[in-house]
Amino acid sequence: MENEIKPRKWLLILLIIITIVIGAFLSYKGVLAIKKTIDEQKKNENRIKEEMNKKQDDMEEAMNKMKDEVEQKQKESQKNSFNRTFEFRAGSQYSASISLLLDDIIKNNKQNSDKLITVISGSTNTTDPDKIKDLKKSFEEWHKYEVSVDYNEDGYVNKITIEY
Repeated sequence: MENEIKPRKWLLILLIIITIVIGAFLSYKGVLAIKKTIDEQKKNENRIKEEMNKKQDDMEEAMNKMKDEVEQKQKESQKNSFNRTFEFRAGSQYSASISLLLDDIIKNNKQNSDKLITVISGSTNTTDPDKIKDLKKSFEEWHKYEVSVDYNEDGYVNKITIEY
């Protein structure tokens, strides 16, 4: 009976060893599958982060472009508003209109030192509000004058020429 037990004992040990080897092999395969899944998740996370960063960069670029466009339109609107005051009186004008134009230039030259307007009429060529006031007195008669407008490199009115 002792001999009968031995082969069974060895068979049992062999089965246990085979079970352990198979278990270890399957565990190893499971660990590899888990590692592969984790690696794929990390790749997906990185891809998603890259896509999100790209979209964020695209949105920031679009926002900056819109901001630049708005600023450009505001500058253009400011320029048009500034110029309109003076362009309105370009062409043939009577002395009363010239007086109002010179008032606007005096006001501008006192308030906007960065956008001075030069007045040219006869021998007068000035941006000085006091000299423009003196010039204004010479237009009190009811005459028709020609007013022309010149612009600086930024597109703002910077010179008004008044001719009789």
